[in-house]
This record gives sequence, structure tokens and C-alpha cells, in this order.
Amino acid sequence: MYRARSKRSQRIRFLLTYTLVPVLIVGIVSALTFYVLGYRLSADRTVAQGGLVQFDSYPSGATAYLGEQKILWSTATRSNAPAGSYIATMQKTGYKAWQKTVIVQPGKILWLDYARLVPVELTTTDVASYSALGSALAASSSDVIAVISDKTKPDISVVTNLSGTPRSSTVTIPATIFTAAAEGQTSSFDLSAISANGRWLSVVHTVGDTKEWIIVDRTASENTRNVSTEFGRAIESIIFDSDQNDRIYIVAGASLYRMNVDGDLPTASLATTVSNVRMNRGGVVSFITADTSTNQRVAAYLLSDSTQQRRFAGSLSLAAGTAEPRDV
Repeated sequence: MYRARSKRSQRIRFLLTYTLVPVLIVGIVSALTFYVLGYRLSADRTVAQGGLVQFDSYPSGATAYLGEQKILWSTATRSNAPAGSYIATMQKTGYKAWQKTVIVQPGKILWLDYARLVPVELTTTDVASYSALGSALAASSSDVIAVISDKTKPDISVVTNLSGTPRSSTVTIPATIFTAAAEGQTSSFDLSAISANGRWLSVVHTVGDTKEWIIVDRTASENTRNVSTEFGRAIESIIFDSDQNDRIYIVAGASLYRMNVDGDLPTASLATTVSNVRMNRGGVVSFITADTSTNQRVAAYLLSDSTQQRRFAGSLSLAAGTAEPRDV
């Protein structure tokens, strides 16, 4: 026989449904949130926030350790760990162990995704041999190496396809490009810079007391040009743009210029009284310049696609973190 629930039992049911269940849900969600944020129960039974460590290696499949703790999965993998200092280790059979002292910070991600494992037994292959070595450069984003063996000759040996079957070739700077040494003068050729893709080379030709800056296209020697002769002024340095391989920055007379290697010479400078010009892979050109308003030397920078110079307010003696960039 069916018996209706009493009002008391209905009230208890409603109480459980509309109070305890929401509280339980809030509790579960809160616990999961704290777990994702790295909070764990420590050995002394206190809750503390740790950090996330991301492991990866080349080649992958290495066993990772954080201190004495072995990470469950092989690289690429990750693990939460209490805040503190550890010795991180990644090891793989046939390779030397990779180790680094790291600090895990609360609520932060520690990226250890750049470990390159070195084989225990290295095999070498002779690619090219030289009787002497004057200068050599390797391209940053391609497998190209340029070598000048005999500094007295305008010959550049180029080795390509390093990751496969290496190929060697020779590029000769045309005699019409550089100034011939007079009787009794010394002459030498030195590599000074190489584009990221390895196509363009900057060569300094020293004849007597004069330096000539030559841009060489290793794929077509007819594109070689003597920038010093065309520019008509003493050049102090040339660097290649990290974003555009066929673009260079020239420092001449303490002024900074930008030009394409196959284009016209620049007519106006980007900055004056510059020194210590550098360019990173992100396309930022940094340098030291003079602030005429304060008569002090300041740090400045500009982006590779911009002519707007930005300086850090204050002198170079400012403490780290107190300088702010401003446009000029």
C-alpha cells in the first residue's frame, strides 16, 4: 500500500537537496581549483602551493627526475612539485645525463623544455680540411658554414647541408670589387657576419690601414658589392637583420643606418652617436646613444620595421627596474 511521505521527511529531503548538495559541489570545485593552482598536502600535513615543471628533451623519451623524485612519464611530460630548489635530471640510454639546478616557485611554471642530450659515444665525419683557418661563421637558422682559410685570398669556402650529406663549394670575391694592394701593402680578408639563412656574408677587406666592408651573395657572386666604396665613408660595423635576411644595419660615423643588401644606400640615419649596436632574434635593435637634453649616455632601441627610436629615461647608472622607455 502506498504511504505518502510526511512533511517532516519532505523538509529533510529538500534540506539535503538544496543545501548540502550545493555545498558539496562548491567544495569539490574549490578543491579542484586549488589542485590546479598547485596546492598540495605536504609531508607535515600542511597545505602549501607548489609550481608546475614542464620537461622535454631532444631526443624525447628521456626519464626525468626532480631531486630524488622520478617523474611518472617520459619526456615530454610535466609534474607538480613543492616550491624549493632541486636538481633536475633527464637521462636516456646511450646519452649523457642532463642536469641543472632549478628553483620551483609557487604558482608558476618552470620550463625545462630545451634539454639537448649528448650521445655517450660521438662519431665524427670529416667534411672539409684546410691548411689554415683565417675566420669562420655559422648561420643561425640554416645548416651553412662559411670559412676563409687563407686570409690573403678573396676565396670563401661554403659548406651546406650539414644535417645530410655535406656539400662544399667556393665563392670568390671578384677582383673588381675590392681595392688591390699596392706594392709593399698587406691585404687580408675576414668574415664579420652572416645572415640567418646563410646566403649573405659580410667580409672585411683590410688593405694597408684601410678597411673595406663587402657584402657577398654566396649563391651569386655577381651580386657582391663594396658598401664602403658606395657609402663613401668609414664603416665601423655591419650586422644582419634577424627578421629579414637581405637587410643590414650599418654603423658609420657613430650613426646607425638600415638598408637592403640589393637596394639603394640609405640617405638618413636612424640614430646618431651610437655604440654597442646589437640585434636579437626578436627583431629588436639595441644600442647606446647620447641624450643631448641631459648630456648623458642612455640605452635605446628600435624595432626592425620601425624608425621610431625609444630611449630608457635616465642615465645608464639607473638601478635595474627603474628606467622606463620613452619615444624620441
